[in-house]
Formats: sequence, structure tokens, C-alpha cells
Amino acid sequence: MFASRYLKAIGQAKSREEIAEWEKLNDKKLQRIYEGYRSIYDMIGAAVERRLTYLEEPKGMPDPKADPQEAMNWVAAQLQQFQEYDAGEAFWNEFVAPREADFDEVDWGMLVAEWQRFETKFPQADPPAA
Repeated sequence: MFASRYLKAIGQAKSREEIAEWEKLNDKKLQRIYEGYRSIYDMIGAAVERRLTYLEEPKGMPDPKADPQEAMNWVAAQLQQFQEYDAGEAFWNEFVAPREADFDEVDWGMLVAEWQRFETKFPQADPPAA
């Protein structure tokens, strides 16, 4: 639960300083996660690094309201670059899903289809059948 909230906060951070402040405020919780749940800690660390990279890049996702096709192409291109499911999922959850309201219904449906294509590259990521 904490990891999910922390990732959401990091995904909305506007600066390196804001991320550093979150890390400082949550230092003890992050330490406990490091000690007991290393894979979750690694996922958080990767998300922080991606956000820092994103903040330093001159251009992130194009504005979907100004040019939805350019934004959709950007998302598709980003998804194609991921070699690991977890990294692609974190990208989707941090950068794409929060912008859903910026897309019209048809364009969002196309992005979801792009996400589903991404998922098919990683059959091991699918949950086991019940």
C-alpha cells in the first residue's frame, strides 16, 4: 500500500528537490522496505530514477489536448523500448494512466490497445489462470 502511494507521489513530483524531500520524509519506511522487501525497494528505486530522468529530459509526453496523435505515438514508442514488463508497467502507471482525462474516449481506447500489445510481449507477466 505504501509503495503504491509513494510511486504515485514520485510520479507527480515536479523537481529533483521534491523527490529528495519525499525520500527524506519517508526514510525510515524506505529502510524497512529495503530490509524486508528488496524487490519492492528496487521497483521504487527504478521509478525514482525514471522520474528523475523524465524531469531532466527537455521533452516528455506531448500535450494530448494539443496534439493527441503525437502524444499517442510518443507513448507507443516508449512502450516499444522496454525490455522488462515491470519497467513498462511502471511507465504506464506513472506517466500514461494519470493523463487519461487528457485524451478523448476513442484515443484512450487506442492507447489501452497499445498497452495490451505491450503486455503480449511478456506472457510470463500474465497472472496464472484460476
